[in-house]
Amino acid sequence: MLYQFYEKKIILYGTGGLSQKVKKTLNKNGFEVEAYIDRRAEDIITFLNKNVYSLSQAEVIHNKSDYVIIITTKNVFEHNQIAAELLDIGFKNIIFKNYQILQGEEGDEGLDEAFEYLLNQDRIPEKMIESIEFKTLFSLKDEAYIKDEAQDVYAYLPAFMLFTNTLEDWFWSRVHIGTTFLTVDMYRRFKESCNPEFALICERYIEQFARKGASHLGLNTQGEWETYVIEGRLAVFREMERMLCLSPDFFVKNCPRVQGNPSEGYELISTGKNRVAFLVAKGYEFIPVKMSKECYGEFINISYFNELKKYMEENSVIEFKTTVYHPYLYKFPVKYDRYYELWLERVAKIIVEDVFKKTGKFDFTKKTVKIDCDDDGAASRYFKMLGFQVVNMYPESKLEKLLGETLNFYEAEIQKNDSGNYVIVFGGDSSGFGNYIRGDNEIFFAAGRDLELQGFLVDNSGLIAESKELFSTVWDKSIYRGYKIEKK
Repeated sequence: MLYQFYEKKIILYGTGGLSQKVKKTLNKNGFEVEAYIDRRAEDIITFLNKNVYSLSQAEVIHNKSDYVIIITTKNVFEHNQIAAELLDIGFKNIIFKNYQILQGEEGDEGLDEAFEYLLNQDRIPEKMIESIEFKTLFSLKDEAYIKDEAQDVYAYLPAFMLFTNTLEDWFWSRVHIGTTFLTVDMYRRFKESCNPEFALICERYIEQFARKGASHLGLNTQGEWETYVIEGRLAVFREMERMLCLSPDFFVKNCPRVQGNPSEGYELISTGKNRVAFLVAKGYEFIPVKMSKECYGEFINISYFNELKKYMEENSVIEFKTTVYHPYLYKFPVKYDRYYELWLERVAKIIVEDVFKKTGKFDFTKKTVKIDCDDDGAASRYFKMLGFQVVNMYPESKLEKLLGETLNFYEAEIQKNDSGNYVIVFGGDSSGFGNYIRGDNEIFFAAGRDLELQGFLVDNSGLIAESKELFSTVWDKSIYRGYKIEKK
């Protein structure tokens, strides 16, 4: 539906410098601001003699179609998410910088002109502006696709889905690159050669990886072989750093071929382990690879994706808990950004090394991970992909079921019992964490809002031998932390 700007009452979202600039433009042209919306409404209360509402307070405003809301926050990359939150509480006349236009894609010209006039040109919008809806906020297009070449597709795969290639009788055959592959650890330390751990990492790489590989191939490891190995890896690392700066398309043109499926991950079936390990060590969330068109079609899984998309539109799903690693959803808003990197991968790395220490193998099929995570099923899917037995304690929602099917995890059985070698809890409160600290699990991992976690650690100090912080960040306007907890 189209509307004229001058026919609406005006609310500004944000109380910073840009909101004051827009207010001056409005006043100069004979318009008044009715009120403000701000995340800190409880602290601000009023601004420039006008009421400041939180989103929940703004929800009760009557006749929302009589208003236009202008988003004035400086971070234009969050405008679509704010617009989605406003749409969710009933506002449809919203002026903001559409993320699609920022990416150079087509968008509503009237909306973009209105934003530019008010924020940058001290003018009042002249064209008719279109009210927003879910489809105009979220352009769900294939973000993974790079190009076609013969029978292959070049695409960006999530880094955590990659495994080394399969070689017969080779100890490091098909291991997870992010948590298990020692080259990643060594490359991370090459930028920190003054770090005391540098020598230890190199020694570990030689003894657990390089020497085993040399023995497997029947190579001579006498003399200064160890030094040559490290120097060779360092030279490769430096050259890839230069390529990343000067010719970043090198990593697309020379990307590895993969095969597999989302529920079990993708293994490299050609050279490329060092390139992938380098990008993972650099913190890249997505890695360029090539695969068959048939394999890529299975990754897209379009029929199940269309069911998910329909559900999202009908139920106004404006964000997921964590990133959903489907090509059409890479950029969809999430509540817990980099959740895999900050939490799941760090937990998995500890568990993988614990299993190896006790068994001398990277075989997880007999190990059980008990999961109680409010993350749309991300932790459950991740550990199933790594090969663990998973006991899912968190109740499955309709959205989680659809996500699982779209990502090729069709079995969504929820088992509940007290067994589990490892327990992972995310998003619980003090009592929720406490439900698991008394179990017979070997290691306990807990993450959530800092206040709830600290309360849990204090209340259960008599049961805890050691707690090690794994991460801290800001999510959902709160400080979150994650811990590895060893019991007495």
